[in-house]
Formats: sequence, structure tokens, C-alpha cells
Amino acid sequence: MGKIFKWIGIIVVAFIVLGVIIGATGGGDNSSNSNNNNNTSNTANTTDSTDGTSNTEEEESPEDDNEAENQQEKSYVKVFELSGSGAKKSEPFTITGDRFRVKYNCKEAGVCSGYVRKAGGSALDVDLFVNTTEQIEDESIVYKNGEFYIDMNATVPWTVIVEDYK
Repeated sequence: MGKIFKWIGIIVVAFIVLGVIIGATGGGDNSSNSNNNNNTSNTANTTDSTDGTSNTEEEESPEDDNEAENQQEKSYVKVFELSGSGAKKSEPFTITGDRFRVKYNCKEAGVCSGYVRKAGGSALDVDLFVNTTEQIEDESIVYKNGEFYIDMNATVPWTVIVEDYK
């Protein structure tokens, strides 16, 4: 039984020595592939020029190009502006994007309430975007599309701007 432990010890020591030798010499071919990147979004290719300097080129995958284009192309586009004081309803407007922004300005302290209502919808198809007695300038995002109208009721002058995200 003692001889088995002796041979196991010799084998373990041999593997340790072999690991140290491989580690000290660089082991594999890691240095020649140091510029490879497994990330699919950006890959850097480095080439040496004749004067000894290196040039790095960034390559983007087609997925990144489409994502960047979508992010750059989409923005808020003004649909209409409505202003007044007291109660007022807008004409129906159509939202084609997946959301829209309602910017509002209640220019003085006083009652100021505003709703986005689904045109032709039920009484439950409503989104409150402002309800205050303070002077306020702010915005709300509504995550819907379709045909809507604005329903404002205020005792102070107000302005509402609707912008489609497309």
C-alpha cells in the first residue's frame, strides 16, 4: 500500500513540475491571438505597417448597425400644440409610434387637469397626465398608439404639446 502512495506522490509532483514549465514558457499560442475578441459587437483588427506602427480598425457587426440606425432614426416628432384656459378638447390625433410624449405647462397656480382619451374608446380608455394646483411645466409618456384626443380642464392658462415617437 505504501508503494501506491509513493507512485501517486511522484505523479502529482511530475504534473506540478510540468505545469510550472509550461506556464513559464508561455504554454500555448496565446500571444499571437491576443487581439482576438469573442465579443460579437466590436472586433479590433491590428495590422503592422511598414514603418513599425500599428493600425487598429474597428468593425461593427450588422446587428450593431441596425440598432444604431434605429436609435438615431427614432425621435419625438411634434404632432400638434393646444393652448387656452378653461375646459377644452382637442381634435383627434393619430399616434403611429409605440409611445408618445405629452408636454404640458400650467402657467400659473390654479386647477390644471389634463387627460389623454382614446378616440371612440370607453370611459376607461383614459390616461391622466397632469392634475395639480401648482404652476408646473413637465411631460408624461404614454405607451400606446392609435387615435386619441386631449381633454383639458383648468382655471389657469395652459399649453399642451403632443409628440409622437417614431
